[in-house]
Amino acid sequence: MNFQGDEYIVTLTFPFMCRDTAGIGDYYELHPLAVELPCNDEWHFNVSITAYPITTDSSGTAVVRMPKNEYGWGTEIPLTTFKQRLLDRIREIRNY
Repeated sequence: MNFQGDEYIVTLTFPFMCRDTAGIGDYYELHPLAVELPCNDEWHFNVSITAYPITTDSSGTAVVRMPKNEYGWGTEIPLTTFKQRLLDRIREIRNY
């Protein structure tokens, strides 16, 4: 499914790549986060790269489109609701 928008919400990981032995510093890279999704075929896997376009719905409200509903919040969620749910989840993790 292809959505076109000017802005996107992208979740990234910051994995360690290798240790520097020359004293310059360790190496890290930024990668899109891949979310594993259920798959009906035991020989394949289904992942979603977490890059979500921000568009407007028919009423003009800014919405985040998640065609595969990775977070279980629906496939089209108002941007303000999306941000609040992310903040709530971060707060939950930090207070664990």
